[in-house]
Amino acid sequence: MIRRFIGRIIAWYRSEYSAQTIVQLSALLLAAAVFVGLTTGGAFNKEPVFLPAKEYQHLTLMKSEELEQKLRQGSNEVTELVFFMESKSVAVLGPGFEQERLVYQADVDEIRRLATEKKIPFTERPGTRLTDFGSTIKGWWWVGLMTLIVATGFFLFKRRSEEMPNRITTFFMVGKARVDGFIEARKLKKSRFYLWGLGVLAVVISGLLTVHAIVSPPVRQLPAEYSRVQKSTPWQVERYLKQSPESFERAVVIDELNAVYVVLKGQPKADAPDDKPTAFGRIALPDPNSASEVAEAQSLISTLSSTSVPTKHVEVELNDNIFSKMTGFWSWLFIVLGVFTSVWLIGVMLNWDRWRQEEGVAPPKRNGAVPAAGPASYAVGGAVEVREEDKKTFKDVAGCQEAIDELRVVEKKIRRPRLYKAFGAPVPSGVLLYGPPGTGKTLLARALSGEIGGHFEALSGSQFVEMYVGVGAKRVREAYTRARAAARKSGRISIIFIDEIDAIAKKRGGGAESGGDKEYEQTLNELLVQMNGFGNHGLVLTMAATNRLDILDEAILRPGRFDVKVQVPKPDKKGRAQIYNVYLRKLKIVHNAEGEEARAAAYEKLLDDLARRSHDFSGAEIEGAIKNGATIAVERQFGEVTDDISDEQFEQYQSMAIITVNDLNEGVDKMAYGTQIKSRVRTDKERWATAIHECGHATVPTVLGGDPVNRITIVMTDKSLGLMDSSPEEGERYDWTDAQFLIRLQMMLAGRAAEKVILGKISTGASNDFERASALARQMVGFYGMSKEFGVKSLPLDRHGFPVSNIGEIMLDKFNATWGKLIDDMEAATDAIIEKHRTQIEACARVLFEEETLTGDDFRRIWREATPAAADQGDAAAPADDTQA
Repeated sequence: MIRRFIGRIIAWYRSEYSAQTIVQLSALLLAAAVFVGLTTGGAFNKEPVFLPAKEYQHLTLMKSEELEQKLRQGSNEVTELVFFMESKSVAVLGPGFEQERLVYQADVDEIRRLATEKKIPFTERPGTRLTDFGSTIKGWWWVGLMTLIVATGFFLFKRRSEEMPNRITTFFMVGKARVDGFIEARKLKKSRFYLWGLGVLAVVISGLLTVHAIVSPPVRQLPAEYSRVQKSTPWQVERYLKQSPESFERAVVIDELNAVYVVLKGQPKADAPDDKPTAFGRIALPDPNSASEVAEAQSLISTLSSTSVPTKHVEVELNDNIFSKMTGFWSWLFIVLGVFTSVWLIGVMLNWDRWRQEEGVAPPKRNGAVPAAGPASYAVGGAVEVREEDKKTFKDVAGCQEAIDELRVVEKKIRRPRLYKAFGAPVPSGVLLYGPPGTGKTLLARALSGEIGGHFEALSGSQFVEMYVGVGAKRVREAYTRARAAARKSGRISIIFIDEIDAIAKKRGGGAESGGDKEYEQTLNELLVQMNGFGNHGLVLTMAATNRLDILDEAILRPGRFDVKVQVPKPDKKGRAQIYNVYLRKLKIVHNAEGEEARAAAYEKLLDDLARRSHDFSGAEIEGAIKNGATIAVERQFGEVTDDISDEQFEQYQSMAIITVNDLNEGVDKMAYGTQIKSRVRTDKERWATAIHECGHATVPTVLGGDPVNRITIVMTDKSLGLMDSSPEEGERYDWTDAQFLIRLQMMLAGRAAEKVILGKISTGASNDFERASALARQMVGFYGMSKEFGVKSLPLDRHGFPVSNIGEIMLDKFNATWGKLIDDMEAATDAIIEKHRTQIEACARVLFEEETLTGDDFRRIWREATPAAADQGDAAAPADDTQA
């Protein structure tokens, strides 16, 4: 039993969060106390230092030469001398208070000879020995200073392992761990416990103040009229009283304090009457803790009673102020309690919101508004930890099934590491997510963390970038130290997610070395070591995201660092529908259908329509489109409301939060095409030209069998004056043919052709169409090899389709002639199509002019009705001449 007890004590002492730090801190304090005690006790003192007696130290200083001069001259200002031989000091006593002086470092032998010669009485008295730090041997000062420096480094920096916090931090963590253990054992709420603790401290302080006010006696002090009089010593007053009592005007005795106040007859001023001499006072107040001074004061009072000086006795003044009588033990007690209460209060203020959120309580209102709840809370060093209510799982992710499947394999490896390790496939050190912005890379990292349930810490690559060398590497070490400590504590692997890792992991050696480059490379080197160094034992999984995989350093991409590389592309049509479903299943949507089956079918059609209309959207853009639709719904229903709702009304308004299909369509339009500009007014002529232009675009895919039209509008936005949207009906297209490219070329040119053929004018609105058509034609000729004249020769082209390297003039001329002829041929074919279907274009443009927006189905219906075989061409008339060209 004894051995087991000793073993527990040793294990407790050596544990990471133990009383080891408390023992070490106590040892340091004990050593400091011993050093101070031996120093002030004189054990380490050098030769003792002496001063004159305490009651003489207040006298005005005088030079030794001046005293010798007065003695030689036989001045009556010197009536008595007091020698302090140890300090070689002399007190000079004269006929009045102003003539008493003190001489330091005097030639006491010469002064003694002169005093004997002039028959001036003198005495010798012992001085006061000085025993404080000022008299400590110089070598011991250095010992104490070096001990303090070493102890500071030991407690603040030195540690056996970098994964363990310093000892001062551990000291506080021990106390916090004990308090948290107490709270968990009794299943208390942290906010309530600490708030009650603050209340208990306030009650204790108030109670102690009350007890102190009742128990402590009032402070006895001088009456106010004597508190500011010039101080003197009892022996001075008594000596002067014996020499010339006739110089005393009157005296006041405060018996309880043994204090004597005397008023002396002063010399008349030059401008004062002769019969009214000026009086001045002195007070002799002894130290109540000095028996000698108290005895001198009592002797003074006895001497005063035997003289003819008018004397009166007054009572002491009692001060019952609670702070005035707070001395000694009480003052230290309230200082300690005040500091402790202040620290407790600051801790409550800093952690209150987090405690309440952990307990599931909504944050309080501020200025009548509920603060927005962000997805994360900040931790030490700028890191971000996902809150419990914001954690995600793979059920909350859609549109990137291949990426989800790869991360599920990583999850299985983490849950069953021994099984995979037996086959030689251990848990990966890192997972790199790459793809365009907004595709859900961060969401995937959070989902994996939510599935595992371990510590998740999100950082940005820019947080490690600093102008000071070594700071970035230190932050990397701190992040991994926190993650490993959390993994050991919870028994689950920790995840560090670094967003925009290209900020610190770009290819090295790109330029001359400077301070910034050195810091950048040190940060990257430290990250490489932490990911796959000797200290990595499978406790941390590093996840990172980037939009630029091509610029990352080869060392960070090799297996052993980022073993798993997951591409997260933009979702296809099916993926977009799944993403819409993730967001819309939480909302109340109104469908024009009755019955469960009909509503389900309408919901599926809505998802399909939204996915088709939002082609090339990322997951973030889809989320933005949903938010736009929700905002439009709020503005439509409660746009005139100026006050926010209360907490009690929140649930009521949740039942009223209804979104229509039209709200969602407008939200998608706003995300895809921009915000409608309502402040600018266009003429009917401009609106008619825009309608003809957009219907011209829609003519080519309708006639040639291209991608079906989804929407046509002439509503002006911050991106365009109008637009025509068409997309493949079956979903995304990954392989284009030359025929499809030719249809796309003609579709781009058809807007300008419609204006030219039907309105007989040319405007600037088609400049972007020509730019895109020319770029596509150059790519068809020089990159895709879709021209018989130029053949399958390949040229390096930039994003606009222009050659980016030096090529021969003959080939360049042939290239320019070929893509130029392609554009000319497509323009001629497009003009012919517009001329042939002029009637249908004008019919559709009339409706678009009135309605401003047409769906794809509406456009095709009007087109069919305006076709000569289905409708009479003269049924509708074009707008007046002043609205055309």
